[in-house]
Amino acid sequence: MPVARAAIAHCQFDDTSGFLHGFHGKLEDASGCEVRLIGVNWFGFETRTFSPHGLWARNWQEMLDQIAQAGFNTLRLPFSNQLFDPSSKPQGIDY
Repeated sequence: MPVARAAIAHCQFDDTSGFLHGFHGKLEDASGCEVRLIGVNWFGFETRTFSPHGLWARNWQEMLDQIAQAGFNTLRLPFSNQLFDPSSKPQGIDY
């Protein structure tokens, strides 16, 4: 059992390399520790503003800090392909 405890202790520290891979049906970091993605959506890029919603009320750093403090480690930013159309201009933003 000491080996299992050593493995658990090893995996309590975050790997900062940033690389993940699949192994035996699980997602692992570069150290071989299992990673669980816990995500949340931040809508807005798919709207006529072409920017994350809520930036008129708070800055993006505060928003990301709150997301992390809530336990999320993944952020999904849905977007429309129209965002990349040169003729598309953001509307309704003033920040």
